[in-house]
Amino acid sequence: MEPDSLTPFFHETYGHQPESLARAPGRMNLMGRHVDHQGSDVNMLALDRHVCLAAARNGTSQFRFRNVDQREFPDFDFTLSEIPIPLEGEWEAFIDHPEVINFRNSIPLWCRYLVGSILRTSLENESSIPALDIFVHGDLPPAAALASSSALVLCMTLTVDALLDCQLELAHKLKVSSESERITGMKGGNSDPAAMLTAQPGRIVQLGCLPFKIKGTHPFSDRYRIILANSHQKAEKGEGARNEYNWRVGAYRIALCLLKRFHPEWQGRMEQLRDIHPEQLEISQANIYRTVSDLPERITREELASRYPEEAKQLEQLFAAHTEPEGGYPLREILVYGLGEMARARQIGELLQQEDYEAVGRWIRHSHDGDRVSRREDEEQKPWPLPPFDDQAMARLIRSTESNDPEADLALQCGAYRCGTFRVDEMVDICQSVDGCLGAQILGAGLGGSIMALVESGAESDVIERLSHQYYDPRGLPRDAQVTTPGPGASVEIL
Repeated sequence: MEPDSLTPFFHETYGHQPESLARAPGRMNLMGRHVDHQGSDVNMLALDRHVCLAAARNGTSQFRFRNVDQREFPDFDFTLSEIPIPLEGEWEAFIDHPEVINFRNSIPLWCRYLVGSILRTSLENESSIPALDIFVHGDLPPAAALASSSALVLCMTLTVDALLDCQLELAHKLKVSSESERITGMKGGNSDPAAMLTAQPGRIVQLGCLPFKIKGTHPFSDRYRIILANSHQKAEKGEGARNEYNWRVGAYRIALCLLKRFHPEWQGRMEQLRDIHPEQLEISQANIYRTVSDLPERITREELASRYPEEAKQLEQLFAAHTEPEGGYPLREILVYGLGEMARARQIGELLQQEDYEAVGRWIRHSHDGDRVSRREDEEQKPWPLPPFDDQAMARLIRSTESNDPEADLALQCGAYRCGTFRVDEMVDICQSVDGCLGAQILGAGLGGSIMALVESGAESDVIERLSHQYYDPRGLPRDAQVTTPGPGASVEIL
């Protein structure tokens, strides 16, 4: 859809014309899921579905939020005077304050993203921004793992930047947008707004995170197609989902804290988990696996506080954002997933340049296996058992690496992040059962939402038909699978 389609809705609602129109596309991460907040590369493309936002200053103290779909996205008004504590100091400390958490929980979910952007931008400017009338519409489905919330936040950030002539640099826009979204309680990274701002038609953009950097762009061959399919299982970001996401981030952070303690010789070379690879640490791949084996398979907060009190204290604020997973944090399986995904994300550009799409498809399959909770057998989804990560399993992997077994390559390790669902896994397996499908995987943070499939040109109709007959039709769900191509990035226009 086009942003100017919002103008008549805006005028009918508010009685005056908008001053700005912003548009942000959905995004797809070809490789680099669940690791942007650990400094990894991501490999992104923009979709041809968007969130659009029209805005204008209203000369009052009241911000007014409206949406075309009022049933799903209710109206909301607020003033900055309603904020329960002064808007000052560190953003993370502000949004984690109990009174701010209570305030945010009183706001309709879709409006929390807008409020977060307004507050974060006000903090950035060290002054309040003027009250705005805001109208939102789009064809990017919510809770479909296509980053509709990030698109909404980015639209708001671009709008404020343009209306107030802030002239924020690209990296600063990304920082403000990604931090704004954390008002919801999600501890994510900045890859979604980065993808939306840097996307290029017909290309995959490789981005580095922490700090943000455009590392390269890679052509997407016209001999292949990407299918986007919605499971209609909403990937909500409510309390339960936030807890699932945040404890996995907690496992990453515990692993990094402990490895820094165990390996002081790597000081200055291991700042983020993305730095744990042979070239950066100047060690063999076998020693990477030995590094993983240094960690306990699982650890509870009580064990962490008893054995490593200094590290436990560093993590106290992170722990406040989630409850402890049953049995403790599964450090090895999470870290193996993360290291494998980071290796794939670093190297996939080479495969795209070489047009080795068979290898790209294989890596996509391995990436999804790290999120699996089920696999299709005899036309039935059955639970997918966790692979072992005990000392014996790690020792076998080390021996295989030392004997130059290609299957021991870090990029082929799937670990166990397990943010899939039975329904998402079923869609992936249906796609991969079709000749011409090279690989399929979950999109976004998981726990529902959408999938993507990489297919040979000419096979797309077969994949879509099989999804329709085996997934959508038996459930009475609307068919929602389509071919997509890498599209342009976000934009804002002053009228």
